[in-house]
Amino acid sequence: MARTASDLSREELRSYRPWLSMERHRKDPEVSRRWEEAWKVARVAAEMLKKRFRATRVVVFGSLARKSVFTQWSDIDLAVWGVAPEEYYRAAGATMDIGLEDGFRVDVVDASDWREGSTFLDSELDAAAVNRTCRGDSSRRPVTA
Repeated sequence: MARTASDLSREELRSYRPWLSMERHRKDPEVSRRWEEAWKVARVAAEMLKKRFRATRVVVFGSLARKSVFTQWSDIDLAVWGVAPEEYYRAAGATMDIGLEDGFRVDVVDASDWREGSTFLDSELDAAAVNRTCRGDSSRRPVTA
């Protein structure tokens, strides 16, 4: 039977340190390589969404936007604006196909009604931007799409 935190002894609680596992992931060169590959897939997907489905904005959010929480099991989360409602499912399917080719699950959400400054939005994929920048503690990484 599974145990909860309230079932653990003080010694067991002291030895439980989930952040150590995340620290190991962050230092793992394979995870870093996969993070870079995920960004490549995200850029390709953003370019396709903008060209083929006329997306006006594509933003990465979730673990890809924050390398410190990215793991070998992380997926790619993209928020899109400007895709016509009747084209959304075709756009999401085409994006998933791009990810599957490289071993990534890619989730696309229609963000048209999200407010600017939402805490879910972390990194804009903007074809005009080349430099990666950070603002405050939320990573905003404009990259070439």
